[in-house]
Amino acid sequence: MLTKIKKPALIFAATVSLLPCIASAQGARDLIQGVGRFVYVLIPLSFTVTILFFFWGLARFILKADNEAERDAGKEVMKWGIVALFIILSIWGIVAVLQGELGITGQNILFGEIFISN
Repeated sequence: MLTKIKKPALIFAATVSLLPCIASAQGARDLIQGVGRFVYVLIPLSFTVTILFFFWGLARFILKADNEAERDAGKEVMKWGIVALFIILSIWGIVAVLQGELGITGQNILFGEIFISN
């Protein structure tokens, strides 16, 4: 839980981290491309973190098999890991279908690469 002091510091850090993107932007297109690059880095990162979260719950379930409460906690972590994986993959699939239907090319989101032409 963030304290009252940490929330403004977090908002300030997030804003300052985007300033180079905004300062070097020559127009709205550059700003959108900068945000797009940031999002395309977050997609594989969130997928990786979710898989690690799931396996952490699995390890907790296996290693604490003798303790009922810990085993249930491991099940809960695995359940939410699967839900998060489903949500991430669903959004990923919907974006890929929309890209195909709308004819948007130059961006390969499935492997985290981005190729934006001018």
